[in-house]
Amino acid sequence: MIFDANLSGPIPPELGNCTQLVELHLFANRLTGTIPGELGKLVNLEKLYLWQNELSGPIPSELGGLASIQVLDLSQNELSGHIPASFGMLVTVSKLYLSVNRLSGNIPAELGNCSMLMELQLDRNLLTGHIPEEMGELSKLEQLFLWNNTLEGKIPSSLGKCKKLQYLDLSWNRLSGPLPVELFELQSLYKFLLMANELSGVIPNAIAHSRALYRLRLGMNRLTGPIPEELGELHNLTFLDISNNQISGPIPASIAKCNALQLFDAHNNLLNDSIPMQLSSLSNLQSLDFSFNHLSGSLPPTLGSLAELTKLNVQSNSLSGLIPPGLGSCKKLTSLDLSSNSFFGPIPSSLGQISTLSVYLNLSCNTLSGTIPDEFAQLFTLADLDISHNKLSGSLDVLSKMGSLVSLNISYNLFTGPLPDTYVFSSMPVNNYVGNPGLCGPSCNAMARRGSQERSGRAIVGFLFGSVGFMFTVGLVLLCTLVMKHSAARVHEPDNMEWPWELTPFQKLSFTVEDVLERMVESNVIGKGGSGVVYKIEVPEGDVIAVKRMKAAGNARKAGGMPENGRDYATTEVEALRAVRHNNIVRLLGVCTNHQVSLLLYDYMSNGSLGEYLHEKRRGLDWESRYKIALGAAQGLAYLHHDCVPPILHRDIKANNILLGARLEPYLADFGLAKFVLNSSYPQTVVAGSYGYIAPEYGYTLSITDKSDVYSYGVVLLEILTGKRPVEAQLEAAEGGAAAAGRHLIDWVHEMRHCHHDVTEILDPRLRGMPDPFIKEMLHALGIALECVHSLPAERPSMRQVVSLLVSIRHDIEEFSKVDVLAAATCKPSSHNKEMIASPRLSYGTNTSSMCSFTPPSCTSAQSN
Repeated sequence: MIFDANLSGPIPPELGNCTQLVELHLFANRLTGTIPGELGKLVNLEKLYLWQNELSGPIPSELGGLASIQVLDLSQNELSGHIPASFGMLVTVSKLYLSVNRLSGNIPAELGNCSMLMELQLDRNLLTGHIPEEMGELSKLEQLFLWNNTLEGKIPSSLGKCKKLQYLDLSWNRLSGPLPVELFELQSLYKFLLMANELSGVIPNAIAHSRALYRLRLGMNRLTGPIPEELGELHNLTFLDISNNQISGPIPASIAKCNALQLFDAHNNLLNDSIPMQLSSLSNLQSLDFSFNHLSGSLPPTLGSLAELTKLNVQSNSLSGLIPPGLGSCKKLTSLDLSSNSFFGPIPSSLGQISTLSVYLNLSCNTLSGTIPDEFAQLFTLADLDISHNKLSGSLDVLSKMGSLVSLNISYNLFTGPLPDTYVFSSMPVNNYVGNPGLCGPSCNAMARRGSQERSGRAIVGFLFGSVGFMFTVGLVLLCTLVMKHSAARVHEPDNMEWPWELTPFQKLSFTVEDVLERMVESNVIGKGGSGVVYKIEVPEGDVIAVKRMKAAGNARKAGGMPENGRDYATTEVEALRAVRHNNIVRLLGVCTNHQVSLLLYDYMSNGSLGEYLHEKRRGLDWESRYKIALGAAQGLAYLHHDCVPPILHRDIKANNILLGARLEPYLADFGLAKFVLNSSYPQTVVAGSYGYIAPEYGYTLSITDKSDVYSYGVVLLEILTGKRPVEAQLEAAEGGAAAAGRHLIDWVHEMRHCHHDVTEILDPRLRGMPDPFIKEMLHALGIALECVHSLPAERPSMRQVVSLLVSIRHDIEEFSKVDVLAAATCKPSSHNKEMIASPRLSYGTNTSSMCSFTPPSCTSAQSN
């Protein structure tokens, strides 16, 4: 057993001579090359684990000679070609895992001969053709994963003969035809996942026989007909997703008998009639989404008895009447969307008593009247409030007390008086408060000027970019040159490592200052830069740490290495990190100082930085890894912006400042330029950021806000998607034009979008062969990146919104691992975004507008579904 040992190189064919070998474990290494056919001579081999390596080429047909094999795991490699028909001779195999490769062609019918097979995982490949009828001969089969391929045709009814089948996932393919009635006769079926196909017909009444069903996902298909009453017989069902179909008729009251149900998602269908009051008996329900249907009547007041409910969305229906005050009893609610209906009357004050409301509250596009309840001041954690397009009146004073708001829309109401002088109001786009004739800012003249400035802002920005932008870019290049010269000089200065040293630990440490100092030698240096020297040090207990050697305040001031306010980079980094706790922010273990030099102690990140992985290492990153890195980095940055008090701006987000752990988990690092935010913006006295990542407004305002970090993150996201640096020496022009030296990646992406019919040409060539669902995710992510790098700061999303959008593009397809789909996202996208993200048939266009818009939906179109 040699696993997770960082082994590299090919598998030696000589292993095939070890004919008495029973188990071979080589997983989680960096093995390359092809799988030697000689391994097929290991007739006594029972377990072969080669997963999570870099093996490529075809699977040798000789492996069909493994006469004793029980477990064969070749998953998470780069294997290509067809699945060998010789695998049909593996009559002893019980577990066959080939997922996450580049296998193509048909699933061989010969696999039906593997009579002992219990688990078959072929998911996340490039398989085509039909699912063989012979699969029904696998009488011992318990788990069948074929999701995320390009399989087509009907689901074979013969699978109904697999009486022991527990997990069946055929999602994210191109399967068509009706749902086979025979599958619902399977008494042991636990998880049944068919989302994102082209299935049609009705949900069979025979579903009542699937009494063991725990999770049922039929979303994103073309199913029609009613929801069968028999669904109520599934007492073990916890997750029901029938969204994005054409299901019609009423919601059956019998579903109330599914007393284990935690999530019920039926959005974007043709459901009508009223919401059954009986649903209030679903005591375990956490998420309820009936949005984009034709439901009518009132909202049942008994929904307030759903004590576990965290999300309620009935957007875009024809519901009417008063908003039930009883909703205030849902004390765990984090997200509430009642928008685009016909609710009238006042906003219940009880909604202001739901202290857990943190993600969004959307009451827009109704006919609500009266004032904003004073109790809304108690919504201390609410991030997004939309009450636009109603008949609300009175002042906005209560909103000034909601300090957590990052998005607010009050447009088209009857509000009067001044806009409160708070950050959310001062940064709010004009479109979010227009349509209130009696509303005015602190100065009516200033208010009028603001509208005019908004209209002319783009022209001014264009002019400034043409003049100041050029000079600023030239200045940055010169400044970077000077900084590098200073850095090169500094690393050769005397060590200044004299005693006494002081150690301030922030975690429990098993080593001393002496242990660190005696290992700070040139051979352990792993990085040098403007902020100092980084060492990789193995301490006596065997742990490996990273030590960043930086000048303390006095020496840094002499060397010109001081941030603004006279603080040195080491002090800034320590202050920013000592109290920060997040899974995606590098952990500061402690700091040593002798008042001349500061040593910052960190966890060591074995995979270096994202920049190295993308641009310097030969190993490629698959989309799954890139997505997780993008999401993790966004979550870390959102934590700094929205969950720290006071908020922290990183101010130097770039690919080289995102470190990667042993499993490629991302960590934000290098907080030497970080800033605690006490005001919304402030002038700088030093350049904050790195060339290629700095937001354009810095060139003419010398101010940095949270939206500057968002811009830098957007550049990183473009790097992840394209595999290109922010400023490339040569970026090819679109449509055969001449390449331009030193072009910015953003300009190149915009040009490619506008001039190419195939927008996938923007993506890293190493990603273009991925299955369609992943390509769709990448293109949605591209739209998010372009929103982040918008030239106007006010048009960029917040990092909370970025996290929400990234979460939304990833559907819950990783079914075998535990995914908390019931946890609320940190912010909701607009209804336009949700429709685009939810449907696999909506493609990313090539028009000049970006796909992710935060403009509120139109009331006139909200009812059309």
